[in-house]
Parts: sequence; C-alpha cells; structure tokens
Amino acid sequence: MGTRIPPWRSGPPCKRKFTLYNAFVARKRFRTDRPLSPGAVVEAPSEEARHAAARRVKPGEAVELVAPDGSFWAARVVSLKPLVFEAAARLTEGGRHPLTILTALPQPNRASFLVEKCTEIGVGRIAPLLCERSVHAPRSPANLVERWSRVAVAAVKQSGSPLPEILAPVPFAEALERFRPLVMLHPGAGERLADLLARRDGPLAVMIGPEGGFTEAEAEAAREAGAETCSLGPGVLRIETAAVVCAALFAARKGKR
Repeated sequence: MGTRIPPWRSGPPCKRKFTLYNAFVARKRFRTDRPLSPGAVVEAPSEEARHAAARRVKPGEAVELVAPDGSFWAARVVSLKPLVFEAAARLTEGGRHPLTILTALPQPNRASFLVEKCTEIGVGRIAPLLCERSVHAPRSPANLVERWSRVAVAAVKQSGSPLPEILAPVPFAEALERFRPLVMLHPGAGERLADLLARRDGPLAVMIGPEGGFTEAEAEAAREAGAETCSLGPGVLRIETAAVVCAALFAARKGKR
C-alpha cells in the first residue's frame, strides 16, 4: 500500500513552493482604528484601501484585521468601495511586551529601522525622548507620530506581532516623572541590562540617549528620580541598535518565565 502524498507535495517544485508560501506567509492583514467584536462591521482607513487594491482582495475573501489594541481578528471583505470588513473571531490577544522604549531621535531612516524591528519583537510602547544633546529634534511631533505609526503598522502586517503604542515626543524631565520603573542606559554603568532583567519581573521603561550620550546633569537627575542605570556592554552602540538589543533582551526574559 503506497504512502498518500499530501496535495501540496504534488506537482512541479515551483508550484509546491508557491502553494506553501500562500498557506503560511502571504496572509492579507489590514488595520482598523475601530474596536472589534464578533460580527462587527467596520470601514477601513483610507490608506488601507490602497493596500487592498495592491493586494487584489475581493469581496467575500478571508483576511486578518489588526485592532487598535494590537489583537488579530479573522474577518472577511464585505465591500471594496468603501473598504468594509466584517470581524468574525479574535485570533490572538494583544500580547505586547510591557516594555516602553524611550529613545532619542536617530536619523529618520534609522528611526524607521528602530520602530520596525522593535515592533517585530513585540515592544509595547515607543516614544521619542527629547534630551539636551538631541540632534534630530522633530519639527512636527504629530507628523513624527504618524510616520512612526505607519512604519509600525507595516511591520505588524509582515510579522504578525502586536501593534505597539506610538507616543508623542516626551521631554526628559517629564519622562522621569511619568514612567516607572525606569532604567537609563549609560556606558559607564556597572550593571548590565541583561543582569537587571534576570532579577526583575514586570513592566519596564528604558531610556536611550542621543548620539552624544546623556549629560551628567541628566544622569544625576535620573538617579535622584529613582531610575537605575545599566549598560549594554563595553561598546558604544547606535541609538537604533541599542533599542533593538533592549527589546530582544526583554523578549528573551519573558520567554524564560
């Protein structure tokens, strides 16, 4: 008696590869800014209509929706003009890591990399941090948040990770009052972030300084506010690299608990 070959293994190799790609990778995901519940009918934001046209979706087609809380929902396309979806069932919870990245602004292209990778890893919140030595100050905070949000949404569609909350730029002094518990990354700190995470559980906010580093006055203000100082090792990392390392260390800690 011969062995039954599954359908996706039949046919020429190129056909098999394409079928597997469709089954496991090419999910069509769209964002909605409306809360979802089973049976909810929602109209998508205008930019999602362009995405739908590019992906050639059809009425009645099964898709996934990303809700404002970062959860994923099974849904179907009701209409294309306007683009309307009907939610069916929640697929995943929000599931963001309780990590807030407070980061000085790198160059714009590197900022996109930072947001994209932190989103893929599952960071809960990302906020631009305004420091004394900040070089790339935002001309329009609203435009900055909108741009970072677009990058995060695109990363969510690709990765399936929860959608992070993108916060408005936060002045340094306000960050010290607003976020707890708080860690400042400082090259001269004795303890490494990995060691701190090994002995601590729960949410955390991490401050990443500008290219010139935090000033001594900022470091002293952070200590007086109760923030702990840590390093990522002996080297000096770029802003976006430090953010990704923080996110990865936090995600690894969560996976071990």
